[in-house]
Amino acid sequence: MRNRRYVQRRGPLLVHVGSSAGEPSALERGFRNIEGIELAVVSRLNLLQLAPGGHLGRFIIWTDKAFAALNSIFGTYGGSADAKATGAKTKFRLPQSIMANADVARIINSNEVQSKVNAKKSGTPRSQRKQNPLTNHGALLKLNPYAKVSIRAGIKGHTLGRIQKKKVVQAGQKPKPKHTRAQKRKFLKTLQTATLSTAGQRGEAFLASFDYIRSTTVKQQAEALAKPNNSRKKGPATQPKKK
Repeated sequence: MRNRRYVQRRGPLLVHVGSSAGEPSALERGFRNIEGIELAVVSRLNLLQLAPGGHLGRFIIWTDKAFAALNSIFGTYGGSADAKATGAKTKFRLPQSIMANADVARIINSNEVQSKVNAKKSGTPRSQRKQNPLTNHGALLKLNPYAKVSIRAGIKGHTLGRIQKKKVVQAGQKPKPKHTRAQKRKFLKTLQTATLSTAGQRGEAFLASFDYIRSTTVKQQAEALAKPNNSRKKGPATQPKKK
């Protein structure tokens, strides 16, 4: 507990009637100094004392008079307590079971209830679960029936390749590569020549367009210089100064 140096466990609870006068009774004087024992009056019961921390099962000692006074305070199932004569709780009702028979399963399965219940519905449509064709083989065949043939051909080719490679290894020969070095060099050479030819064509086209732009620009400048420059801009008319 917080701000407590020493923690003491809960001891027994002693419930008594209490004294009619304001002074404590002999029972209270006898037990109030004993460590661990708590006292409670039956007309002023506290839930934190009866079940500390919300845990039921505290050791409670009831006196004979206190136990007999419970019916007059809280009432009975036969009738409510007389509030005027005893000062009992007026708006308190003892908890009582709603059902006389708590076996619900037996009540539901009884013939009386089952005869009134509607029959079980059959043939209700169920929504089909969407299947992924990438992981479900049946869904893939519905979309592409030829997938079965292609998958089998791939498996067959893979197994034949493994068998052939195993035979070559067992014979002590090296497996032949798919493309030889001469074939790779030939392919690279053809690729380079094709790239250079296309690059040369692009360069020639760029130079031709550049020469055309330069020639047209020089021609326009020569024509502009040959024209007479008579259209001079006239400035604003000057007004005579007032004397």
